[in-house]
Amino acid sequence: MMKSKAAFVAFTIVLIAPNLTAAEPDQRTEEADSTSKAPATELEPVSAAPPASSFLELRYVPPDVGKPARTIGGATRGSDKKIPLMFALTPDHVGQTVSAQPSLFWYIERVPDASMQIEFTLFDQLSDEPEVETTLAAPDRAGIQRIRLADYGVKLEPGAEYEWAVTLVVDPERRSKDVIVTGWIDRIEHSGRLTARLESESDARSAAIYAEEGLWYDLFAALNDQIDGNPADAKLLTQRKDVLRQVGLNKVMTDADR
Repeated sequence: MMKSKAAFVAFTIVLIAPNLTAAEPDQRTEEADSTSKAPATELEPVSAAPPASSFLELRYVPPDVGKPARTIGGATRGSDKKIPLMFALTPDHVGQTVSAQPSLFWYIERVPDASMQIEFTLFDQLSDEPEVETTLAAPDRAGIQRIRLADYGVKLEPGAEYEWAVTLVVDPERRSKDVIVTGWIDRIEHSGRLTARLESESDARSAAIYAEEGLWYDLFAALNDQIDGNPADAKLLTQRKDVLRQVGLNKVMTDADR
C-alpha cells in the first residue's frame, strides 16, 4: 500500500586591489576559481534509494465476486469467558490467490486453555471429503496465526473454490460448543501482466502489486513475510492494520502488531 534535495553553491567574490600588477590579477583569479569550485564538488547532491521500509499505502481492490466468505467465531463467549474471540483473516468475499500452496491466516484473541484443541480443515467445493483435516499445534501467543498449505502437501487447482475452517474444540464431549471460523479461497491463473509487474518491481512493492490486482491471500502473505523479516518496523505494522481495516477486520486491526 518517495523527495529530492536541492544543492546550493556559494560563489566567492574576490575584490582586487588597484595597485596590483597585471600578472597578479590573473594569479588571484585562478586561485579564486579553484576556491569556488571546491565547495561545488563537496555539496553535489547524491541520489539515495529510499529504504525498503518507507511507508507505502496499500489499496486492496476486491475482485468481482459476491459470495460471502467469512465467519466470526467466539461471538457467544459472553456466557463463557474462557472462549477467545477468533477470526478468519479473509475479506467479506471469496479471496483470490495465484499460488498453488498459499498461506492462510487466522486470529485468536488469546492463547486458549490447554484443555482445548484446534483443528484445521480444507474442502474443495466439489468434494465431500476434505483435502486436509488435521489438528494444529496450540498457538504459543495470541494474535495472527499462519497456516502454510505447503506443510500439508496440498495444492489448489486453478478455477476451483475451497472452503477452509479453523475450529476451537472447547469440549471434545460436546462438539456443539465448538468455535468455528471459515473463509473461502479461489486460485486463479497467474497472468502475464502480473508476472511482468512483479519482475519489474522490487520485493518491497510486491504486496502493493498484489493489492492492486485483488489477490488477498498473496497480498497478506507478502506483507507478513516483510514483517517477519523486520518485526520492529512500525511502518509495516501500520500497513497491515490498514489492509485489515479495508476489509472490515477492525477488531484484529487493534491487535495487528502481535
